[in-house]
Amino acid sequence: MIDYFFIERENMPCIYELSFDAKTPAIIVRIHNEFMDRWPKLLGEAPVVVALMQQFGFSAFKSGTDGGDFGFDSAFKRTVNEGDFAAFSVPIPIVQKVAEKVCPICGGDKKGLFGTCTRCNGQGKLDELCQECGGTKKLDDEFACVYCGGKGKKTYFDWKPAFAISASFTLFFELASFKMDKREATPCRFPQLILVNTITVRSSHGGSLDGIYSIPLAKWIASFPENTEIREMTRAMVQAYQKMFGKVDKYQMHSFWAKVAHEDGWLNVSCPGNACGLHPADSWGPEQGAGYKFACHNVDSPAQQLTLLAGLAALCDKAKKEINAC
Repeated sequence: MIDYFFIERENMPCIYELSFDAKTPAIIVRIHNEFMDRWPKLLGEAPVVVALMQQFGFSAFKSGTDGGDFGFDSAFKRTVNEGDFAAFSVPIPIVQKVAEKVCPICGGDKKGLFGTCTRCNGQGKLDELCQECGGTKKLDDEFACVYCGGKGKKTYFDWKPAFAISASFTLFFELASFKMDKREATPCRFPQLILVNTITVRSSHGGSLDGIYSIPLAKWIASFPENTEIREMTRAMVQAYQKMFGKVDKYQMHSFWAKVAHEDGWLNVSCPGNACGLHPADSWGPEQGAGYKFACHNVDSPAQQLTLLAGLAALCDKAKKEINAC
């Protein structure tokens, strides 16, 4: 009979960590080498990988087992190993992009009469102006143009990189969920802080996520007074969202927050959307001395999913630092 870890009730040696790199910005994933060694050798031929490749039209899949990148279109970029952990950087993608047109002066060859084309500064392309505001960034009522988001440029949404990252996380978290056998425990002395599950589909709730806060993480969250804001989570979510969409206006800023809603460690997290965010999965809330499950509400896109994952990564950074200091 297989004996599994249940991190709501017991500590489990760490198999992966989430962290947030504010400079890039990126979500950092550290994976214990012993955990990676147990991944299926033919991972790229798994039905779930084939299905996601076909559904979203990804160009390639990397297993990560050869010392290289992992995920669809190399979403997890391999970096330098950190002790017993393989490290990957998952840069937050740009979703809302500025449309470009061929420079009418140089015709795209980047050259002018006296060398570099001065119209496009040798780029061969020019940003297209918003057709609604004509590049003024405002409409007649002096409010920011709703068509370009006050950028003055024509923009479009490129969702493919975001879906590739989301699908890569979905596969990775699925692999982790299969490795809860106590006989396969890693020798890591630090416990697994969080377990996450995600989905990746093109529909309403298509970026849903849930998971479990471990005993030490739930206990640490419960150490904060009621209504304490976890500012590190809020900042990370704002940075991630801003990278994807280029701007966070003053109205959207009110949608970003992460607060300990009750003294028992009830954590509520919010990001832009229709009441989009995270909350305890059970209505009665966390139980003292135990971990607890969390769930989401109205996470409809990979952008919202990645925003919340950035927040969770920042939560783990703060928790690990302070738990280690105890």
